[in-house]
This record gives sequence, structure tokens and C-alpha cells, in this order.
Amino acid sequence: MNLLTISSALAVTAGFIFVMYVPTALKSGIPIGKLFLTRKSWLVTIGWLMIIPAGIELISLLGILFGLGLTIGCFVMSGILISTLKSHTQIVSLLMALASIIIWIVGGATVHAI
Repeated sequence: MNLLTISSALAVTAGFIFVMYVPTALKSGIPIGKLFLTRKSWLVTIGWLMIIPAGIELISLLGILFGLGLTIGCFVMSGILISTLKSHTQIVSLLMALASIIIWIVGGATVHAI
């Protein structure tokens, strides 16, 4: 796996957490932070804007079957992270999104350097 694949997987997972956290937290009684509560529509929009292009990038890098499988795996992983980390998932998802951007920049810079 190269850095762009890792970046895309992180982006898809963080995007699914952005989309799924508030409804899951309301159902489970998990505390919701101020950012996720007041900016819910923004986070859902940003989440989908992360999931769709990163999912397409995974499919183009890995092929249709493995790319879709990894995208579904990221969906499952986001649910596992929400259920295990509870309210700390909010911070972890923001760090995952930031790490995805940093890895994407580093991976893209190494690809274009050749």
C-alpha cells in the first residue's frame, strides 16, 4: 500500500465518523461535543465530501472489488471506533482527517517528484 491509499482510507473512515457520530451518539447516550452538536450539517457535508472522492480514489488505485471492500471496511471500522472510543471519537476523527491531509500531501509530493 502506498501513502495515497492510506490517506484515502483515513479520509473515508473519518468521513463516515463525521456522518454517523451524532445519530449514533443520540441513540446510545454518548456525549456530543460542541463542534459536533452546533456544526452538524457542516460536518455531514464535509464527511460526504471526504467519503466520495476518497472512495473513488481507493477504487481507482486498488480496483473495483478491493476498493469497494476497503470502503466498506472503513464504514465498519468507523462504527467500531464510535462504539469503543465513545466521546473521544470526535477528537480522533478530527486527527484522522488532519493526518489524511498531511499523508496525502507527502504522498502526492513523492509521486510527483519522480
